[in-house]
Amino acid sequence: MDIRQLRYFLRIAELRSFTRAADELRVAQPALSRQVKLMEEEFGLHLLHRHGRGVVLTDAGAALQARLSGLVNDFDRISHDMHALGQGKSPQGSMTLGVPISISRQVTMPILNRCRVALPGVVVRVVEGHSELIAESLTSGRVELALLYGDHPRRMIASDVLRRDEIVAVTAADAPWADFASISLQEFERIPLVLPRRPHATWAMLDATGVHPGRVIESDTLLEMLQHVHDGAGVTLLAAGAVEQECAAGTVRIIRPAPPGLSRALVLGRAANHPMPAAAEAVGELIRAEFTAITAG
Repeated sequence: MDIRQLRYFLRIAELRSFTRAADELRVAQPALSRQVKLMEEEFGLHLLHRHGRGVVLTDAGAALQARLSGLVNDFDRISHDMHALGQGKSPQGSMTLGVPISISRQVTMPILNRCRVALPGVVVRVVEGHSELIAESLTSGRVELALLYGDHPRRMIASDVLRRDEIVAVTAADAPWADFASISLQEFERIPLVLPRRPHATWAMLDATGVHPGRVIESDTLLEMLQHVHDGAGVTLLAAGAVEQECAAGTVRIIRPAPPGLSRALVLGRAANHPMPAAAEAVGELIRAEFTAITAG
């Protein structure tokens, strides 16, 4: 089995057709069939079933396709990076960065702007989601780097702490509790809370402080959470910077917990078991520099 056979099989599996794959790869169809047969003989498994309209993957074929997508991409990135290093070029290519929804509008544009100036040959794609979903994308290889919230190490993820964010209560300006000067942790068990769905770093933070919310509205997006807050349905817990625009507009108020100390770490994570392409390494260095500059400012 070699990388050429893997590429052939992957394209056949994606297109569900020997004929279309042969056209795209510019390889004679009998040659493609021969390479797949060699793989099947090596594994002792059937990978594809032919039918009148193309091919269908067997269970073994589907399992192989799932494993190959990331593997072939990793091989291509490594090959590209080694050629670039050999020619003394700056990093080239593309990479994907995962960013928590709650801080996306704070950090995404500064990071992209810095990368656009310092790494003109690198295209950075950004995907948003809750930290646990981003962590899953990181370990599966769908993203190369991710900003994640959480104070506890995650399995298969290596991480560096970028900063600690103070967590505050966010309430509608006209809500019954909007005039509170501060809010105790115990009151979070009495006041309705609007929180992300479990599992999430916010829940882990509350569990660690011994807070057990009594009434909770669970939401999937920051927009939905803030809508519940605007409607007066409850209070949410966010980093203060996540609602700068709403605070400036006077639609929400921030109430700091008392005693202070409610916080969570923001880390830069990478999969411990995936090779890091040069483009992602370079973007990671810029992200660290960006957060150093933000903290210094």
